[in-house]
Amino acid sequence: MSSPLFSLQSVLRLAASCGAAIAVFALAPSAFADSIDISTSTGLWTVTGAGATNATAYVLGGGGISITSNGTNTGTFVSGGSLANFDGFWTASFSFFLPAGATSISGSFSGLTADDRVVLFLNGNIIGDGGLEIPASGSATGMMQLTDGGANQSFIFNSSDSSGSASGSAGFILGGENTLTAVINNTGGGIYGTTKTFGGTGDGTNFGVTGDLTFSAPASTVPEPSSVSMLFGGLVLLGGFRRKTLTRSKTF
Repeated sequence: MSSPLFSLQSVLRLAASCGAAIAVFALAPSAFADSIDISTSTGLWTVTGAGATNATAYVLGGGGISITSNGTNTGTFVSGGSLANFDGFWTASFSFFLPAGATSISGSFSGLTADDRVVLFLNGNIIGDGGLEIPASGSATGMMQLTDGGANQSFIFNSSDSSGSASGSAGFILGGENTLTAVINNTGGGIYGTTKTFGGTGDGTNFGVTGDLTFSAPASTVPEPSSVSMLFGGLVLLGGFRRKTLTRSKTF
């Protein structure tokens, strides 16, 4: 089975280093399959907050990421960020491209966690949540600030929401860019506290998830060798996993 000259993962790494990706694909005579590692450990996630915009996240030990070099207030902030501008709210994003005509799309994630809490979106739809003080089994009503400067609103966290899966093309953007977005709150009180800046030395904020997405696509969706596919970076909230709402207990 033939594969593109550049794998999709190569395109993503090029995008992470250049801001916008330009990739040339070789013509494949038959269908090809590819996979995308969406784990935070890849180093391909960018973060926004504390004055930074789409800055490369720091990867911490264990594979989580943070807006500072050591995940606490004593670390160095990402490019453009500063302690003075940190209000406890930040986001992390991971973008990936799905070819037009992609089939057999299947994705899953697990180990969704954060200090202090996180809500994970795909296509603007909530697909998971996690944080500190969530019962090992069951749910708890805490709070969540979903927009920077917005209200801390009531939010139901569930232990089962730290993992999820999806199959089929519904909700994905075929022939375009898809983006996972995590909204992270620092609270000093797990899922129950209000969003705030670091509370003192040692106070930390981080986010982590593992997962992958697989798909196959017919050769007709792969551009000719002379074609150039332009993949532009940017935050686009996309969808794909089973949708969840803020007004009910969230289950997949």
